[in-house]
Amino acid sequence: MATCSWDNTVKIWSVLTGSVLSVFPGHGSSVHRVALSPNGLELASCSFDYTIQL
Repeated sequence: MATCSWDNTVKIWSVLTGSVLSVFPGHGSSVHRVALSPNGLELASCSFDYTIQL
């Protein structure tokens, strides 16, 4: 599972344990959208800093 956050990061979570597996920093402002590709191997995020990261 992937979530976006007000701390400018995207987090990947384990659905089984509820723990954070990875944290992706890099946006200059809060992240407000995250999307996974259909195969689950790619992730896109967009931020209030008007950037998109893949």
